[in-house]
Parts: sequence; C-alpha cells; structure tokens
Amino acid sequence: MNRHRFTIFDAAEAAGVFDANPANSFARSKDGQSLFSGPVEYPKILYHPVGETKIIVNGTAEMTPFGPKYVNEQREMIWKEVKSPEEEKELRKAGWHDHPAKAIAEGNKSRAPDKVLPVPAISSVQTIAELQAQLAKTQEALKIAEANQQVGKVERQAEMTLADKLTQQTAAAGLA
Repeated sequence: MNRHRFTIFDAAEAAGVFDANPANSFARSKDGQSLFSGPVEYPKILYHPVGETKIIVNGTAEMTPFGPKYVNEQREMIWKEVKSPEEEKELRKAGWHDHPAKAIAEGNKSRAPDKVLPVPAISSVQTIAELQAQLAKTQEALKIAEANQQVGKVERQAEMTLADKLTQQTAAAGLA
C-alpha cells in the first residue's frame, strides 16, 4: 500500500500556487515583498445543498477474510466558488452552504439511518461571526419594532386628544 500519496494540493504547492495567493499570509512576490492583503471576503467557497460528493480517486477491491472490500476511494464534496455578494446570494437562495458541516447535516435529514454521515465541527470563529450577524439582524428588527411602537403611542395620544376635545365640546354645548 502506498503511504505517500500525491494529491492535487501537493502539485499546487509545488507549482507555487499558494505562495502567489494574496489571501495567504506567507504569500510573496518574485522580489520577496509580501502579497498578503489581509482576510478577504471573496472569493468564497459554497458547498452543495445536501452535501453531495464526487469520486476523485476510484477505490480498489481487496480480498479480506470477510470477503472483498472496496477501499481507498477518495471523494470530494461538490462546491462552487463565488466571487461577489450577488453570486453568493443567488447560490444561498438555492440552498448552498458556507461550511461542509452544514451541507452534510442537511443531507443527513434525507438519508437512511444507516447512510448518515458524520458531521465535522464548525470552528468557533465561524460560529461567532454567524452569531454576530444574527445579533445585528435582531437589533435592526428591534429598532424597527421600537419605532413602530413610538408611532403607535403618538397615534393613540392623538386619538385620546381628539376624544377629549369632542368630550369638551359636547359638554360645552350642554349635550352631555
């Protein structure tokens, strides 16, 4: 069995692809200057709505004391790269996810119990970012609700003032 596999990522690293990517902190130009531009929002990868995968390395059948086993198959989750907020919004509407764990969890809802896949952990950084976004939306909804509540108070005060005026006019006219 080959314990030293060579993947597409090894080939990309050997070709210097990662060294030229300004999203990587170690990226350098040919003259040695840092290319790092800090964390960037785009491009971003989104994952298949139900965590579908494709085979990137076919497995092999090996004989075992328990019968033939299919081993060493390598799969990759289907993903798309988005380069703008508009493109991301469109794919998210179609159900694409920003983390493989979310895609797998969604897919597990429709899988048979014996076909459920393990869901990897989501980093605390991503969880914090999602909670901050949710908090911002909730605070915005609260501001709108408070503004509507103030409008309602003003309307009720106007109605009460009108009712008081009608009562005073009725009393002054001796109709009460």
